[in-house]
Amino acid sequence: MGDGELFDPFSESYMAGKDRKRAVIDEIHPILYEDLQKNRRSFCELSRGCKNRCYFCQYGWLKPYREASLVDIEEILRSVKTKSIRAFAADRTSHSRFSEIQKLFQKLGKTDTGSDVTLRGILKNPETLEYLRKVRIGVEGMSYRIRKRIGKPFTDNEIVEFCRLVAKYGIKTMDWYMIYGLPGETPSEMESFCKLLDRIDAEMPEGYTIAIHWNAFSPSAQTPLQWYRPAMGKRQYLVDFANLWRGRKIKLTNRPLLTSDWTMIRRMLAIRSTPKTAKLVYNFAFHESKFKKYPRHFLELFKETAGFDLVGPYPTDRPLPWDEYCDYERDKMLSIWGKVRKDAGEEA
Repeated sequence: MGDGELFDPFSESYMAGKDRKRAVIDEIHPILYEDLQKNRRSFCELSRGCKNRCYFCQYGWLKPYREASLVDIEEILRSVKTKSIRAFAADRTSHSRFSEIQKLFQKLGKTDTGSDVTLRGILKNPETLEYLRKVRIGVEGMSYRIRKRIGKPFTDNEIVEFCRLVAKYGIKTMDWYMIYGLPGETPSEMESFCKLLDRIDAEMPEGYTIAIHWNAFSPSAQTPLQWYRPAMGKRQYLVDFANLWRGRKIKLTNRPLLTSDWTMIRRMLAIRSTPKTAKLVYNFAFHESKFKKYPRHFLELFKETAGFDLVGPYPTDRPLPWDEYCDYERDKMLSIWGKVRKDAGEEA
């Protein structure tokens, strides 16, 4: 329902409702948070929301983009007791004063343990890599046509150039977030992905490591891809990926582990349940093991109760479970989804 600073659990104004707007503060101010684990760490929020608005991600669609001021960030860095501080944001490099923030870390003898950046942000200001020890980026789609389709149109040339810059600035490893099961994905995407990696292999120094993190696609509520189906079933081209990549200079870690269909069913039950399925969900919560023995029967039972397929494409002519409660950019998202579906050759 919006920003946590404004949340009041005792006020009905923060309950979901079509007549209520999300609670949004005009200016965000970082709040010191210290994490007491084996090693003490602190966190500092740089910005909230995201300018990029990728079609699968809620963060850019549900919250407007706002930046914390450099003055407030400096106050946090000066007051914090730990040396390690994670400066976090959906897109750290979008902050208009990101380089100055990194210089503050150096000036105050602090270490920024944050690593999430965006490819576009680095290509625009490659000098920011001077201050980073590790980078994580969301590549998401295995081919350019898939990335373009989900609102993240990074070309292979841009990704290769990004990797070249990362190596140039002496960063020894990087992490990639990937999503499988995106609209219109076929086994040929893996061929494109391996060709991209071959090009990167030629640019990177000996022994370089890229850690790839694979995630199954889930249609998040109130995003342009909320009508799409989740990633289900075995994908042999992902299983074979480890065998396709051998004998190269760079080392790839994190072999793809497919998310089970049952896990996807559980996720979709959390996403697409409706008041009509309340009893079914209640019984599922307390007797999941019984349902798990007969997943097909459970899906048929859900469809009979809810009137739609839990793990299929969601009908665009039917209200989504949250439409009754939330005011959001549904028409704009539906227009985007129509173009994505047409491009991917997907049926409604």
